[in-house]
Amino acid sequence: MAITGGTWRTRVRGYECDSLGHVNNAWYLAYLQQATAEVWGGLTPAFWQLRRLAIEYLAPAHGGDELEVAAWPAGAENGGPVCGYEVRRATDSRPLTRPDV
Repeated sequence: MAITGGTWRTRVRGYECDSLGHVNNAWYLAYLQQATAEVWGGLTPAFWQLRRLAIEYLAPAHGGDELEVAAWPAGAENGGPVCGYEVRRATDSRPLTRPDV
């Protein structure tokens, strides 16, 4: 079976934001997990076992923003898949994060 990429969209809810109105950093992992489940639903959770996570934050997301999370297979490492991700604002396609998973 060939594994391909895809996208998942979500709207930022108020409770995901900090006191400055930005999405709290911890929520980005939840977004990646949900995108993985949506894009590769039949392969999770065994397919997606987090071994390493680094997120470069490029711009903040705010309550009410619609986000698009792109996920794609980026290779293999230590016997498991390496996934590529990008979180961007759907309205202007501005990249918000560059996760390294």
